[in-house]
Amino acid sequence: MGCMKSKILPFLIVGCAIPVLTGAQTADDQIASIMSTYVREDGPGCAVGVVRRGELVYNRGFGLANLEHGVPVTSDTVFRIGSVSKQFVAAGVALLALRNELDLDANIRSILPDLPQYEHEITVRHLIGHSSGIPDVYKLLEVLGHDSDGNFYPSELTLEIIYRLKELNFEPGSKFEYSNAGYLLLAQIVEAVSGQTLRQFADENIFAPLSMDNTHFHDDHRQVVINRANGYRQNSTGQWELRNSNFYVVGDGGVFTTVGDLARWEGNFHQHQLEQGPELQQLMTAPFEYSVSEPEFMGKSVDYGFGLFLDEHKGNSMIWHPGGWAGFQAAAARFPNEQLSLIILCNKAQAGMKDVFYEVSDEILGAK
Repeated sequence: MGCMKSKILPFLIVGCAIPVLTGAQTADDQIASIMSTYVREDGPGCAVGVVRRGELVYNRGFGLANLEHGVPVTSDTVFRIGSVSKQFVAAGVALLALRNELDLDANIRSILPDLPQYEHEITVRHLIGHSSGIPDVYKLLEVLGHDSDGNFYPSELTLEIIYRLKELNFEPGSKFEYSNAGYLLLAQIVEAVSGQTLRQFADENIFAPLSMDNTHFHDDHRQVVINRANGYRQNSTGQWELRNSNFYVVGDGGVFTTVGDLARWEGNFHQHQLEQGPELQQLMTAPFEYSVSEPEFMGKSVDYGFGLFLDEHKGNSMIWHPGGWAGFQAAAARFPNEQLSLIILCNKAQAGMKDVFYEVSDEILGAK
């Protein structure tokens, strides 16, 4: 397959080898071989992007964005990215803090007074670091028998439950416990401080300045999204089923985007296009300090910044976040010392994504 320029985004090179890497064609073939273990040509697919020094140097689609119509995944395919969205909520909080419009150490009840009176004070910073002690609301919804994709209960119920929770799992600041509830509240804090919806604030302050024209917080489930991929999951007989969600409360997730747009976001950490760029990057990548225990994720110790895991992979510093929701899986990682980023967006909920992600990471790091 030869190199092709995207008609919609001319700077994107689609289906091409990685031109900046040694043995570029070999690297391209190897990535395709790795992806073939996870994606079939006639099944749900993935888009893979590699960013070098802020420039998208590899962008290729595998499999189908829509099974009913046989639409392939391309450079323009829009995916739901689940918890990869958290860094954009955190970036909104960081921008407000850098403007001195929001105190990260403020009691969250001073901003959201309808929250319960907790035994301990919870700050904005506690929410950012998954250290508030507020239980993860989705586990409670599943216990109550609600659909895990958010289709068969009112979306507002999620927030209603959070506002009823008075008991904390632990003293805020003492430990790390991943909680989507905290990021749903952070979205409300951005809205309360800015006077805009989270979608409006992100559009105006993050997505538009970076020309992320295919990216938004999906707070209207009836909205038509051009080039949108459907989400899929295999049932017990091996057949693919649609897993799209009509959930529209955003904050813990909810971003729809493309590989090309996420490449622009990754590029911002090289080129600092947003206001107070260096200060924003420093704030977002400063690890939260826990008073009792260190955080663990996927079975190993990590640090956590602003919606980002501060991790390492085989000796390489890695700033990243995975996500999964309603038939989608995604991961975006930055290897700052190598000036490389890897983005993989998939419209299938299937085991193996983590292994594929690490294999492709090894390939681009080895081929640099």
